[in-house]
Amino acid sequence: MKVRDNDLWQQQRAELDVDDLSRHFLEFMERWAEYAEEYPGAEYLPAEGFNNTLEAVEKEFGRVGAHFMGQMLVVLVTHWIYGEELMETLSPMERRLVEDMLVLKLSELETEAAEEVKQE
Repeated sequence: MKVRDNDLWQQQRAELDVDDLSRHFLEFMERWAEYAEEYPGAEYLPAEGFNNTLEAVEKEFGRVGAHFMGQMLVVLVTHWIYGEELMETLSPMERRLVEDMLVLKLSELETEAAEEVKQE
């Protein structure tokens, strides 16, 4: 998987590599990105690459739910070299999924920060 900033990506990978479910998430997402990168024209239409390679990656790793997929898209939009192009080429429904996952993630981070402040 090609990333924009390798140091930030390695930090994100370390945060995701904590248990079997997280490792499955990471392996699935990285393979999906690799398949999408190999799809013709992926650098111009990354969403098309993702849509056309989902079946192949699910054959390898098994089916994932929409929530899991939305979280993967958030990570990809953030770190993948084609992340910005991916966001721009998502359908309105796909974009809503990413936006909703971002809101959930921000809420989780706020809760974690509030708990850390309480502990201090």
